[in-house]
Amino acid sequence: MFQNLMVVEHPNVVKFHKYWLDVKETSARVVFITEYVSSGSLRQFLKKTKKNRKTMNAKAWKRWCTQILSALR
Repeated sequence: MFQNLMVVEHPNVVKFHKYWLDVKETSARVVFITEYVSSGSLRQFLKKTKKNRKTMNAKAWKRWCTQILSALR
């Protein structure tokens, strides 16, 4: 599955470069190396927007949804 992510190229998807497994005695995790995104993640933006009680207009939501759906095709 991770090898497939490395070949995905789409303008609305963060480029995935490398990964490795970090296995410890009590837990394991997958570490991803992706391209740098200076504006942060969508999750961070939404969290900040909610915290500051800002609302996004319908046009912005439509643009985001269109970009996300285009990446999922």
